[in-house]
Amino acid sequence: MESFNAIKNGVLKKFSEQQLVDCVHQAGYVSDGCNGGFQEDGVNYAIKYGIVQSSSYPYTGVGGRCKITSPTSPSVGFYPKSFQKVAQNSNALKTALNLYPVTVSVDASNWSSYSGGIFNNCGPTTEQDLNHAVIAVGYDAQGNWIIRNSWSAYWGENGYMRLAAGNTCGVLLDNLYVTA
Repeated sequence: MESFNAIKNGVLKKFSEQQLVDCVHQAGYVSDGCNGGFQEDGVNYAIKYGIVQSSSYPYTGVGGRCKITSPTSPSVGFYPKSFQKVAQNSNALKTALNLYPVTVSVDASNWSSYSGGIFNNCGPTTEQDLNHAVIAVGYDAQGNWIIRNSWSAYWGENGYMRLAAGNTCGVLLDNLYVTA
């Protein structure tokens, strides 16, 4: 949502992660707060309720009571209108990445020690193994995925990772991008 908004409006705004942690489940979507959820449910929530900037609803790192119980004013929040799921293959993800950054679910169980290079330290991954949402922002000439993570600029390659081509860590299994 942040990337789509920045491309569309020319301004990068940091949206509230805490709003999603606190509010998605309370609004009737699948979410387990700080223990995870599905990006599709987060976007569906934002389509209905909007998402405010993190300065208005700061991150606390623990789940709490939702502070937004009805849709926000369009002047206060961002309302995506639609999104597109991406087919589970490399060509579909590359095509989508030529349009917008794509939110992807991955198995990040082995990612904490990543400091650089092409990462391929994941075994076979199924949808049940997916445990972290990140943003695919591109791919290199060899087809390796360029991933932006939320674990700070001190992690990986200044907050980014190069993930081996193909379905490494399940990167092809559950993806979407905001379209309007």
